Amino acid sequence: MISSFPLVMEVNLAVPAKTVPEFIAYAKANPGKVSMASSGNGSPQHIAGVFFQMMTGTQLNHVPYHGGAPAIVDLMAGQVQVYFSPLPESVAMIKSG
Repeated sequence: MISSFPLVMEVNLAVPAKTVPEFIAYAKANPGKVSMASSGNGSPQHIAGVFFQMMTGTQLNHVPYHGGAPAIVDLMAGQVQVYFSPLPESVAMIKSG
């Protein structure tokens, strides 16, 4: 292992889920309709999303971006519904609600 860093699951506020179990239920009720951003194919964010799908039995639509910044912008704009983000990348957004 070279490094380790925490990822947080961020969900757009328009999604009618406020907890992880509620999000899982929402994603299962809408298979393939919930979009998951990542900072690119094979990135830690992408792998975390794939692992989340495997562990929960959900089917998310992967939308790869060229880095985390554009993924976060589209998450906030509602273009995608979920993003597994490195904590330092999202602290300001989390603190602002």
